[in-house]
Amino acid sequence: MLEAVNLSKSFYYGLFQRNKNDAVKNVSFKIKKGETLCLLGESGCGKTTAGMMIAGLIKPTSGMVLYRKENIFKYRPKELKKFRTRLQIIFQDPDTVLNPRWIIEKSLSEPLRIHGLANGKESRDRIMELIETVGLSHEHLNRYPFELSGGQLQRIILARALLLKPDFIVADEPTSSLDVSVQAQILTIFKELQKKFQLSCLFITHDLHVARCIADRIAVMYKGTMLEEGNAEDIFSNPVHPYTRGLLDSLIIPDPEAVHPLDSNIPITSDRNYTGCKYKELCDYREQICEEKEPVLKK
Repeated sequence: MLEAVNLSKSFYYGLFQRNKNDAVKNVSFKIKKGETLCLLGESGCGKTTAGMMIAGLIKPTSGMVLYRKENIFKYRPKELKKFRTRLQIIFQDPDTVLNPRWIIEKSLSEPLRIHGLANGKESRDRIMELIETVGLSHEHLNRYPFELSGGQLQRIILARALLLKPDFIVADEPTSSLDVSVQAQILTIFKELQKKFQLSCLFITHDLHVARCIADRIAVMYKGTMLEEGNAEDIFSNPVHPYTRGLLDSLIIPDPEAVHPLDSNIPITSDRNYTGCKYKELCDYREQICEEKEPVLKK
């Protein structure tokens, strides 16, 4: 359904924009219908930038995003507007989505009005249906965002994303600001809705527990590059890359002596343009070739 082909994004800064920061470098993956690919990595690894390119909100420096085998960055305005109804985004912070001066019903009806998909009774019926689907009642529609809890707001955002009947969702850390118990509720609802509507999803997270719960496949990112990709079960049971092993070793397990966490005391260069493997400063398995060549992601 959707494919990223050698996606790269560089940001330029400094005097005359002469300095370059490679936020994402040569990232490729495919997502099938009804499948969830989880982009997993620590803060600043480039996963959100990759997600925004998939959504068409950031134009890549190089590479393509293919939706049904068409490059979304070559869409004409009419085609792009249609694409906006097929792909929706769930952001981490509901405050960036909901107008604090509007009641919830008005915020939910706005996408339908903009795209001319429903008006009046039809619009309200659609909103009522989705509000019940995400486990809220009709009375929540007459409230303002500040009157709702974080979990309720995230359910509202989920309902809003489904209003236009999309077939693809980009979810950017949608549960990171929630308590663990509320996280579990939101993830359960998300999986139920995904199965019901046959949604494909790019799920972005730094949380290993969330990734394990939600993902069919996992792509591990570090310093803008994709280090490893595979089925979620394989990634957790038999990780290949040393960085992935380090991430998994950071999970809380019953035997503390079995933990081999990443060494946070080793200085890491801030220059993303150096040669060799991006993970070499922290890797316990580094060899001479790691200093000279960047490893190639293989199937």
